[in-house]
Amino acid sequence: MELLEQILIVSAVLAVFGGGLWLLRKRGLVRLNIVSGSSKRRNIEVLDRLPLTANHSIHVVRLADRVLVVAVSPAGCNLLDQTDMATLGRSANLRFGLPKEGDPQ
Repeated sequence: MELLEQILIVSAVLAVFGGGLWLLRKRGLVRLNIVSGSSKRRNIEVLDRLPLTANHSIHVVRLADRVLVVAVSPAGCNLLDQTDMATLGRSANLRFGLPKEGDPQ
């Protein structure tokens, strides 16, 4: 009987924990990055960041097959430049750790 009570208590605690986690995820307060078996490449990633002042910076962002240069300030974000990945040279791919031409993604 004592073992059954312990199992029920542990199950109740896990249920409360799972429900709280579900609620936080639903509200967007928690994000779980569970890695599956495949190493799928993300569609967006920050390649580099250059802080200019405490509140101003420039970011180089890869969005699918495009590279964007974005200025960030307290007033908002501004797109400074954009280009295709294909137009970047091999040196840029090596600098940012991007795949070489012909490499599978």
